[in-house]
Amino acid sequence: MILSVSISLKSIYSLISSVQLDIIYALEPIFVAVIAYIFIGERLTAQGYIGAILVIAGIVLSQWLEYRNSKAAAQTSFSIPTSGIHEQH
Repeated sequence: MILSVSISLKSIYSLISSVQLDIIYALEPIFVAVIAYIFIGERLTAQGYIGAILVIAGIVLSQWLEYRNSKAAAQTSFSIPTSGIHEQH
């Protein structure tokens, strides 16, 4: 079953961006913890909860910083006017 899920996910990876793939990989431990809880009743310790919070906080922070930087870059970008430039022959 795990092999079939892995093969299915690999076919999906070609359809998404590398940023989305990085987020999926970063969330993998959390997905595993949720699946372990559902199927075998395993519970997280305090360290596990702290780790999950840190993973989610890191993803949110990195995406927020990327968004903020791309927004700032878009505001400072400019185009060079070409109407006043004459070619010399």
